[in-house]
Amino acid sequence: MSQLAVVDLCGHVPILITTRKRIGNADLGCCSSAPHASGLYVMSILRASNGGTSIVVCSTCKFKADEPLNASGERGGTALFRHVKDATATLKAASISVEPMACLFACSQHCTVHLRASGKVGYVLANLEPTPASAQALVEFARHYDQSSEGVVPYKHWPEGVKGHFLVRIPPEGMVTVD
Repeated sequence: MSQLAVVDLCGHVPILITTRKRIGNADLGCCSSAPHASGLYVMSILRASNGGTSIVVCSTCKFKADEPLNASGERGGTALFRHVKDATATLKAASISVEPMACLFACSQHCTVHLRASGKVGYVLANLEPTPASAQALVEFARHYDQSSEGVVPYKHWPEGVKGHFLVRIPPEGMVTVD
């Protein structure tokens, strides 16, 4: 493959631009079947995701608002992802997948996640602590979310660790909430 440039879209996520659409028999997942007007192909930033309820963790998030890395050089999103994976195992939440994603574009926040499932209201939570306790609260909330029909969890079931961390709720495709 002839690599021409790496474009940094958000400060974290490099996008590879190439002159060839295929490498052997492997499709690069180009954004279209024809090259860009410049003659270059742009590789897709998307990949298949797990079905069902998932917690998508921004793997590139800062550790804290003013600290990108912890003392050992780990990004907050990477630490949070590890703790959430551990919490799903500890709490036996096998129906909930945990997936990393580079940059959710909530860069003015830190430690951001997107809780989602098909046909349900989704939520973006931010400013979470990259700790086991915070991850456990998130997974506990996600278990109630997973068991709900529309993604609505009664407030009495919200663990303390998620209260005050909701940034947005996202209606499922083709729907909005009633007034």
